[in-house]
Amino acid sequence: MIPLLPILALAAALTFDGDGAGAGRTVDADLDPLDFFAGQGCAIGPSTRAAARQAGVDRAAIDALADKWRDDPETVATGDWLVLPPKACTMTLPVVESALKLTDPEVQAAFSAADAYAGEDSPGCFLDGDKLRATTAAARGWTQDQAMIEYLRLVAQSLRSGDLTFYTDSPLLTPYGIHLTTGSCGEVLPYRDDARRAHEYLVENFDMIVRRNLQEVTCEYGGSWPAVEEAERLHNELQGISQHAWLGFEAYLIVLGAGWYEGVSLTEKGMPRPPLCHYPEAG
Repeated sequence: MIPLLPILALAAALTFDGDGAGAGRTVDADLDPLDFFAGQGCAIGPSTRAAARQAGVDRAAIDALADKWRDDPETVATGDWLVLPPKACTMTLPVVESALKLTDPEVQAAFSAADAYAGEDSPGCFLDGDKLRATTAAARGWTQDQAMIEYLRLVAQSLRSGDLTFYTDSPLLTPYGIHLTTGSCGEVLPYRDDARRAHEYLVENFDMIVRRNLQEVTCEYGGSWPAVEEAERLHNELQGISQHAWLGFEAYLIVLGAGWYEGVSLTEKGMPRPPLCHYPEAG
């Protein structure tokens, strides 16, 4: 069995580069600021401004976008952040770039055989994160921090694409681990189509899910996203679509790998940033 605890430990131990918005971005001098911020949760703040500048977005264009929507009644101003209103910006699942790919030999070697846990009613190819981190650290000369960062970015990237899932049909049953939905590994999953429908729901409704959690989650050290109420909401909304009980956790792993939690290190839990949450009002 591949336990959940190491996955959660990795999430808590992730360290990001200084701007807190992930790594590996390519510079595009013609990048539309609205397109960029849609992948950052439609949130304009210190770290996303820095990331936008690094990606090639003009500072004046960022300021103009913020000024245009600052006074709109649906804009959420919290701390040093603006979350643009739905009429201006639709949040998309963030693009996460990792130095690792599912096709890399050391990554493929870290997956179990498709029948390794079939005797326990858990067919599928499960990712051994401990093995992958140890292998990549040794082979690529990475520090343990670097290996963890790229591991979680790989997970986020692959959950976003739907190539990985963290599926079970019961909130009381923890999945063996993150596992493949593609190729021969996916073919043995009796719930592959169900997982895909849930993923499609997440893609189509990500903006709604994030926005309704904004006022329920506080931007504070160790803050948990999504809100506890979200599991029941997703369960109700997925009726007749999918029985995926861990879709909210998949969303969490995606935004975590994208750098939407800031100040995280080996010793610090960090905190979510808008649009995942809001800052308490002073006084």
